[in-house]
Amino acid sequence: MRIINLILFSSFFLLSTSLVAQEQKLAHVNLGNLLELLPETAEAESRMEDLRDSLVMSFEDRVAKLEEDFGVFQREIAEGNLSRVDQEKRELKFQQEQDQLRTFEQRMQGRLQQERQRMLGPILEKVEMAIKNLAEERNYTFVFDVSGGSMLFAEESKDVTGEILERLQK
Repeated sequence: MRIINLILFSSFFLLSTSLVAQEQKLAHVNLGNLLELLPETAEAESRMEDLRDSLVMSFEDRVAKLEEDFGVFQREIAEGNLSRVDQEKRELKFQQEQDQLRTFEQRMQGRLQQERQRMLGPILEKVEMAIKNLAEERNYTFVFDVSGGSMLFAEESKDVTGEILERLQK
């Protein structure tokens, strides 16, 4: 009797989990493509390029000035116009300026990352909300992002990228 109950319970459990799995609705979105199609993203990318260009120009100006000063320094050494003490002082100054340039470059990269997050954050929140709303309305159990290329296989699902784009453009 216990074996029959165990078999019946096991059969019931397998049947119920099978029914639950069949009720799940899947959808996917290509977040990368979706973001490229949004005008807000293009505007943010344009502002990011402007900022990057400005920072790079400032960096390049500082590098050019350092190279020019170093060229003058080398000529003065070649001509014998600097004492050993003055030469050492200027070498130390050039080393400090190179260190400052490295620090500037690191800060520049950090600032660009912060600005990117600041500009894209609200766009991503808006997209996430549109995906969530659509998923709730259509009773999707899962909505996957296929843009990263990490999904190797998925059971049949509906591509909702176009629907999300339509909602975001309203």
